[in-house]
Amino acid sequence: MKVDLHTHTFESEEVHNHFLGKLFGVRDSYTKPKDAYYQAMYVKGLDGFAITNHNVIGHALKLSKKYPEQVIVGCEYTVEAGYGYKLHVIALDLNESLHKELNQLRYKGLKTFTHFLKKEDIPYFLAHIGVSVVPKLKLKPELIDEWVSHFYAIETINGLRTVENEFAKKIAKYYGLAETGGSDAHEVSSIGHAYTVSDKAKNLKEFLEDIKKKQIYAGGDGANPERFEKEIKSIIRDFYYFEFKPIFEKGLQTYMEQVDIKGLFKRFGELFLLLSYIWLPKIKGQEYIKGQYENISLLEEELISYLKERRLEDLLQLSAKKEKKIALWREETGKIYHTFDKLQDTRYKT
Repeated sequence: MKVDLHTHTFESEEVHNHFLGKLFGVRDSYTKPKDAYYQAMYVKGLDGFAITNHNVIGHALKLSKKYPEQVIVGCEYTVEAGYGYKLHVIALDLNESLHKELNQLRYKGLKTFTHFLKKEDIPYFLAHIGVSVVPKLKLKPELIDEWVSHFYAIETINGLRTVENEFAKKIAKYYGLAETGGSDAHEVSSIGHAYTVSDKAKNLKEFLEDIKKKQIYAGGDGANPERFEKEIKSIIRDFYYFEFKPIFEKGLQTYMEQVDIKGLFKRFGELFLLLSYIWLPKIKGQEYIKGQYENISLLEEELISYLKERRLEDLLQLSAKKEKKIALWREETGKIYHTFDKLQDTRYKT
């Protein structure tokens, strides 16, 4: 079975993270659930998909009731990870009761949050490891080492990431984590670019069990500058359609009679910024992927140094002969260097 485990619709709670998006309230996605279903099942030919909006499950619940054999109720929770950091954790096979509990627990820390997921036997995984939800905070290797200890699966093919996917695969290999794939689609045509595969599962129930058993692997591919540019363009286009739809439906004269001054100024501001549709997607796409490569390259180097120091400390505390410690040290450093080989520059890979 092929299942996209990471998609969004217009219910998603978070707004676009660019400052213009925050200023004008650009949604995280404008995709309708029915369009997501058609794209996943008929255009991409998947066996199923999960709707994983940020901190809400309304659309997922509604669509799952209509198509229980194809739609997974999921959620991408923003979880407090300590030290001012926040992470995105995707939980699957949810209901209203579980979601209510998780939405409260996400503020109490990653350990408490994942403990509940394990206790309730809920499939879950860590999404896009290479970035914190708080972009101004630099990721630290000791935090990654701590965070991954709470997971048995990690997203290694995200449809909006490039070198971060490669880094995530190395994390999965070193820590023995299962690998998941998901498009992270914020616009409908991106759904199905990445997915998770189970070779044995015959239905979604078996598929969800295979996630917990780590009998899955990631498929599809990550982002490139062109796809990322298309994603931003689609969100901008859908934003203008959504914002100006009332004018087209009511007519300009009727709209002007009903709109307040604040709304009028907002519309004029949006028209002024329409030029961003031309230059923003290409520039932000290039900046984003370049930034990913630079940040992840440095993070990987720091993680290698940290792991060597940490494992050396562990070995020195062992009550074993010197020869045994040396052999273990060589084995451990070999594993580190074999796993974290040179990061490939995929900035311009298409």
